[in-house]
Amino acid sequence: MNKKGYYILSKEIPKMIFYAFFIVVLALVIVGIFGMFVIRKTNTADLENHLIVNRLLVSSNCLAYESNGRVFPGIIDLNKFDENNLKNCLDFSHGEKVGVKLDFYYFDGSLYESIELNDPIIARYPICGLKNSGVKCYFTRKYVLYNDFERGILDLVVVSKNG
Repeated sequence: MNKKGYYILSKEIPKMIFYAFFIVVLALVIVGIFGMFVIRKTNTADLENHLIVNRLLVSSNCLAYESNGRVFPGIIDLNKFDENNLKNCLDFSHGEKVGVKLDFYYFDGSLYESIELNDPIIARYPICGLKNSGVKCYFTRKYVLYNDFERGILDLVVVSKNG
């Protein structure tokens, strides 16, 4: 390289360093702004509550009817519809975070039985719709069969604490 090349290069290197620094800062700002809108906290409370309901209906340890080792999801065994069986079924490893309420009605609308597991949490069900209630609720109504394919209605409510 000749003297003129060194002279031009010595003038351009400070500019290149400034441009490189500017590009890096600009890239970080763009990534930061983009990250604010993309990164979200995933709330799995609804999924967990749905899984509890699903377990109640399809597990042979819970309400599902079982005959000769075959489990019939959607058909419930009313002999299994008692508080102790349901506590064992759900294993309440969630502790004081989840409460479950089950109401079974005959198809004519008369109530067979109502069971509440973890009453202090279920008592918070009326405040579920409030913004700062601290609880998440999941309600579903399932049309089920029982005994000799009689029709019934099972209302399930799962209330869980946020956080």
